[in-house]
Amino acid sequence: MALPGRNDVCPCGSGKKYKKCHLEVDEARSRTLARPMTTAEWLDVNVGQIIDTLTRPAERSPGLLTRATDFFGRDVTFESAMTDRLFRDAVLFDGPNDGTHLLETVSDEGPAEMADARKNIRSELLKSHLSILEVKEVKRGEGLGLQDLLTGTEVYIHDPELAALLEPMEYLLGRVLRFPDRPLLLASFEKLRFHGRKAATAAVQAHVVQEGLELDETCAEWLSKSALVVTRIARAAAAPA
Repeated sequence: MALPGRNDVCPCGSGKKYKKCHLEVDEARSRTLARPMTTAEWLDVNVGQIIDTLTRPAERSPGLLTRATDFFGRDVTFESAMTDRLFRDAVLFDGPNDGTHLLETVSDEGPAEMADARKNIRSELLKSHLSILEVKEVKRGEGLGLQDLLTGTEVYIHDPELAALLEPMEYLLGRVLRFPDRPLLLASFEKLRFHGRKAATAAVQAHVVQEGLELDETCAEWLSKSALVVTRIARAAAAPA
């Protein structure tokens, strides 16, 4: 898809000239797409494009600002709320907003192969859930093993770059997607404070049990609609006393 002219109105709906708005972001993305990418990088680029679409002023759901003020307080702006990646992912990927699931409103533009891939990514995002993930093992230059401490499931992520960033016994708030046929960790994960990680896990696990659920795969559906609850409880419990 050709980029707009520098002095054209930005297609995001902001009313600004393209050079003052999305030009830099789009050029950076074009440079990324021009070089060979890992599957994880390709996923991140496409998820980023979906997020851009859903947060454009022209496409933005009115209910998003309401959810932002409910979560952060009255003085928050939409733009500042979206800098919190766990909040952003929760309101864009989980559950309906104003009666519509936002991911279902994204059109799959471009060549058929790209459109099919984008459709598959949206499908995986719809099935995803935020959870507390423990780094069980790290193989430098290869990948790492993760255990979901709320559902009990374990996965191995083949991602050398991720293996260089994380250490065994670290806990993450994050989402695992399967794309195209193997698990990947979405880049918007957040590390829990090391000395607060077990308290955070215990607090969220207790809440899941209070909801009448088991700490196994059967709670995944509840988790897929409760990312903000998990985030709020985990952050509060992990914070220094």
